[in-house]
Amino acid sequence: MKRKVFLFPLILVIVATFIVAGCGGPTADKPIVLSAVSKHTEATPANWGMFLYFERIKEASNGRIVIEYKGGPEVMNPDLLPDNLVAGTIDFTMTGMSDFKALVPEIDLWPISQITASEEREVGFYDAMVDRFGEKGIRYLGRTVTYGPFALWTNVKVETPEELAGLKFRGHPVYAPLLSSLGVIPVNMGVGDIYTAMERGMIEGFPLTPSTSLARSLPEVTKYMILPTFWTAGGRGFLISQLTWDTIPGNLQDLMVEIAADLEIEERAHWIEQESITLQKLQEAGIEFIEFSPDVAERYLALTDAANWESVKKLVPDLYPKYREMLTK
Repeated sequence: MKRKVFLFPLILVIVATFIVAGCGGPTADKPIVLSAVSKHTEATPANWGMFLYFERIKEASNGRIVIEYKGGPEVMNPDLLPDNLVAGTIDFTMTGMSDFKALVPEIDLWPISQITASEEREVGFYDAMVDRFGEKGIRYLGRTVTYGPFALWTNVKVETPEELAGLKFRGHPVYAPLLSSLGVIPVNMGVGDIYTAMERGMIEGFPLTPSTSLARSLPEVTKYMILPTFWTAGGRGFLISQLTWDTIPGNLQDLMVEIAADLEIEERAHWIEQESITLQKLQEAGIEFIEFSPDVAERYLALTDAANWESVKKLVPDLYPKYREMLTK
């Protein structure tokens, strides 16, 4: 049973806490303590970078900033993360950026970037996202899981993308343009419901990263993983409430941004290494790989990106040319 989150009472409690404890700002013996909630459960592999970030921040700030992890979906329904972050009920989250599509519509471009997170900072995309999230009361800090390719998984053996048309797949806003372009029928559900839905035949497939599929034991109810993978940029990020951000001294803000930028590079190396390990474990778990022929694979990859670019073009036509120039090699 999901816990209910009462937004306004929690806001009053946090505001009262800051009034009592925060007068005069942080001192050497009184650290800034931030609350953090993640989209996924604590043991989810994707949280690796988040916990490393917490450690680095505490160490580099000499204990002046402490980020306390409160939990994942058992603490707060992921659908409530955007509103609670804007309101300052929680201070920090590591989440799938697609959950914030209502606030920043162009999130569909997040996973299809053709450049690294570090390059995104160089070409101005990072600053653009800081501005866009800032307009909504959120401070964007950086990407996490900076190499996180997706794949399509199914219990129906296919040889071309066209054969997927008419199948029922787990739906989610981030996948909507892609599934529509494939002719797949989306069945919206949470990631935690995929196992049961596959087991009972309610859906015939789903898009997901290999690491998440393995962590959720989905090979037990799934036969095939389609190759090549796509959307290698991943779709997760670090966000902090703008209300909270504005209370943090400038030198500590700079430190938080610097550590996030450094971690983007470290995470990419980590997740590239983990990907080969994960594929081996999936094969050992009984997953069969469907490898499209080279010409079909080329068409398939072009389609996975084109669907999301078209969505971005419709949602933010004034920003589309700039984003396309920034993120396309």
